[in-house]
Amino acid sequence: MLDINLKLKKDLVENFSLKFRKANVEDIPTLIEIQKRYYNPDPDNDKERLSGFVSVVYQAQEWESLILNGDVFVLEDENGICAYTGALSPDHHASVPIFSHFKELLDGRKYREKMIDEYDYCFWVQTCVIDKYRGKGVVQYIYQKTKEAINHKYEIGLSGIDIENIRSLNTHIGKIGFVAFDLYADDYLNKKLYLVAYPLRK
Repeated sequence: MLDINLKLKKDLVENFSLKFRKANVEDIPTLIEIQKRYYNPDPDNDKERLSGFVSVVYQAQEWESLILNGDVFVLEDENGICAYTGALSPDHHASVPIFSHFKELLDGRKYREKMIDEYDYCFWVQTCVIDKYRGKGVVQYIYQKTKEAINHKYEIGLSGIDIENIRSLNTHIGKIGFVAFDLYADDYLNKKLYLVAYPLRK
């Protein structure tokens, strides 16, 4: 396990009324709009690193594959979708190029005491929460609800987090319970990433 000086915090979720549901293909234009709003492939100052961003943009056909073959979930308020996350089985990695690449990276790696391929694992889909709901426990809420929905299928969820994305690291490791277990230079994305795991059955 990598020590990046973050401890899990048990933050309280503020009171809010949001609908949790599975995404459908009709949501794709909204999901694309949200991810483009927060896409920042190369943050160049501390303010951008601390504000949180997404490093990858899924195309429409990739979203369709994620929704039809995976478990993508959204939160909605009265104005529409305000957060999304989800998981994809490695069986469907070929339909989304970034996950094919990620699967290759995981080959031969260990998490804790076992090789990755000894686990029932999933790829964790990109997560995003709109500004209005950041810092209010919404990201913890959507992760917990997603965990409850998929932990009968998977032991762990795996992802990579840009080392420049300070807000995401603080949230995923410090608040949600992800574990950083490796660090690597990703030539595909031209970034340095932490490999992280989300235990789903504890």
